[in-house]
Amino acid sequence: MRLRNQETIKTWDEMKLKFQEKYLPVSSKKYLLDQWQHLTQGNRPLSKYIKMFDQFLVRCNEDEFDVIVLSIFHSGLKDELSHELIVRDVSTLEKAIQIVQDLDQS
Repeated sequence: MRLRNQETIKTWDEMKLKFQEKYLPVSSKKYLLDQWQHLTQGNRPLSKYIKMFDQFLVRCNEDEFDVIVLSIFHSGLKDELSHELIVRDVSTLEKAIQIVQDLDQS
């Protein structure tokens, strides 16, 4: 990097960003985001849906507003779980996951 007069990478986040810029085309990220936004629980167990959701969250490297991430999670749940989140006025992804896991176990 010094030979190219570029700053050295100092953090892991900088490394991930540089790697994505070089090796992950914009079309791939768009495809991942589209898949993530259309992810639904369907007949999957809740734990499988949460795991897949988290994988997309990491792969898409989304540091978007919490409300957007919560909305994507919420829209993919089964209707009865989605309704409970509305009734309880959940505002964080962590709380939403906790509530739906508790409901799924009862």
